[in-house]
Amino acid sequence: MREDEYKGILAEHWLEKGEDALESAVLELKGGHKEAAVNRCYYACFYAFSAVLTRAGRRFRKHAAVRAALNRDYVKKGIIPRELGRLYNMLFLNRERADYQPLARFEYETIRRWIYEIRGFIDWCRKYVDIAEGNEGDRK
Repeated sequence: MREDEYKGILAEHWLEKGEDALESAVLELKGGHKEAAVNRCYYACFYAFSAVLTRAGRRFRKHAAVRAALNRDYVKKGIIPRELGRLYNMLFLNRERADYQPLARFEYETIRRWIYEIRGFIDWCRKYVDIAEGNEGDRK
């Protein structure tokens, strides 16, 4: 298998994980588990952006390094829309609050709005990966 094909397979895997995490966020929110929904919201974006990084041949061991790469190499250069960068950064911080601050609370409607916005983030990542693979327009 060529390296390019391997990157494509891995990128698709990350995108699927992002979709699964977003679906889990919806289910957690419906079940009243708001902190778990926030966690899944962040991971939906983390996995989707990992697809972009994988396609570019980049890997990071730490979440902070992924966030730094997003801001430095994609937001600052105008590759990804600023509002999607802000969404990722906000979810990064709120996931830490949800996971590590026992008194952190989140509003149902706020999380519901994040889920809607995350759909746009994942769609952007998928389109970017498709363009990088030369498959623009192949997916619906």
